[in-house]
Amino acid sequence: MSIYGKVPHVFTVALLGSLGCFAQTVTFGVSSGSASPGSTVTLDLSMDSASGTSPASAQWTLNYPATDFSSATVTPGSVAAGAGKSVSCTSTPGSSTCVLWGDNSIAMASGVVATVSLVVAPSTEDTSSQVELSVPMAADPSGFPLTAAASGATVTIIQPPALSAFSCLPVTITYPAPSTCTLQLSADAPSGGASIALSTSLPDVTVPPTVPIPQGSSSATFNAVPLAVTGPTAVNLTASYLGSSEGFGININPGTAALSNVSVNPAVQTGGATSSGTVTLSAPAGAGGLTVTLSSSNGSVASVPTSVTVAQGSTAAAFTVTTFTVSAVSFATITASYSGGKVTESLTVNPRPHPLSSIQVSPGTIQSGQTASGTVTLSAAAGAGGAVVYLFSSNMAAVTVPASVTVAQGATSAAFTATAGTVSTNNTVALTAFHAGITATTYLTVTHTK
Repeated sequence: MSIYGKVPHVFTVALLGSLGCFAQTVTFGVSSGSASPGSTVTLDLSMDSASGTSPASAQWTLNYPATDFSSATVTPGSVAAGAGKSVSCTSTPGSSTCVLWGDNSIAMASGVVATVSLVVAPSTEDTSSQVELSVPMAADPSGFPLTAAASGATVTIIQPPALSAFSCLPVTITYPAPSTCTLQLSADAPSGGASIALSTSLPDVTVPPTVPIPQGSSSATFNAVPLAVTGPTAVNLTASYLGSSEGFGININPGTAALSNVSVNPAVQTGGATSSGTVTLSAPAGAGGLTVTLSSSNGSVASVPTSVTVAQGSTAAAFTVTTFTVSAVSFATITASYSGGKVTESLTVNPRPHPLSSIQVSPGTIQSGQTASGTVTLSAAAGAGGAVVYLFSSNMAAVTVPASVTVAQGATSAAFTATAGTVSTNNTVALTAFHAGITATTYLTVTHTK
């Protein structure tokens, strides 16, 4: 082991004054690199010694702008670590003086003797920064100084792209036509792309909450879609990215109202009931509202008011469709007209159902062999083809009835005959009528004739 041990050589002014006596030269240099604000850039500090020269220790001062880098960390490089060397540094903002030391009997070959890690200040706005090495020193295993020189390097600071422009065409739009808007970055979007947030000063324009700009692209487009407005409306759009914003204003004009639809609900109705009709415009009605003319193709089936008014600022108005009693399935076409335009809706009107109301017989008591007059009654007139009512007896031996009776079209009742059979004792028989899912019952008593 060297008599100097594992301690740094002492670099004195006296030694520096005699550097010119030595032909050997050691050159220190730091590599270039790049990083984004807030991240760390790692640089190699290399040593290149002249042939026959093998430094055992070295010293340098690393200088860097404190506004661009918040800290510096120096660790032994592969060459120094392989020779068992350590690095000790004394640091102040913007400067770090380091000594590379160890067993002074062990010399180092040329190569990377230290690794410098610089943290790029998050607040820096620079795009490049100079890193310098000054006051380089080196000594051989005997402690004799070697002539030394050093050079610095440039660190490229990769600033994220900024939102540089925001525009929309056309600037003035008429509902419902959209405007096509373009977002522009100052450079291509970084890895993972960029997400631009959007907002509007008024809810009269719909825009996506965010617009992505893919990695490697510098622009993107989206549509600003207007909502219906009652008068000219100015809306400001704002795009925001990484704390900066760009704005753009567009103007919306009301659309020209046209008749777009007429609807009837329900479109299949039972005669005598009402349906709800609605006329719809393509844009809000202007000042004073807008009058739509209405008509029915079959007034005996359905009627509508002669017109309906869509109020100012509205796009729809309701009206009532009145249907009438029909004897068969019937149809009417409802037409809405405005400014030369027409829209239609079909309405189907069904006959009213004929629910069974009652069944009666007279007289209520007869003797064996006699007959009684029966009547079935509906709650509404029978429609086309009449209504068939089915009849049943609970004791066909005591009383017989026809299998069915038909209530004629337009009538509400029909008669039938109940005939008593021969009985040995008095019998009370249930007579039942059935129609359209409804039953009605009455009773007939047959007495025994002695």
